[in-house]
Amino acid sequence: MLVVYSANGEMYKLRAADSKEKQLWVTQLRACAKYHMEMSSKVDYSRLPQPKPHFAPPWNTQFCISL
Repeated sequence: MLVVYSANGEMYKLRAADSKEKQLWVTQLRACAKYHMEMSSKVDYSRLPQPKPHFAPPWNTQFCISL
């Protein structure tokens, strides 16, 4: 069994019958990761909409009680 942890924290368990099939999983995952890295480097992030600033409500810090 091969366990893969994604960037968003999810865990995937991949089953392989033998070492050859496990190597196939690893090869395909590496190819997929390489493809996404190359595609993300081509994105012009300056053209994407910018996130709005987040303002925390005042009750987050003013009325906290430590136990």
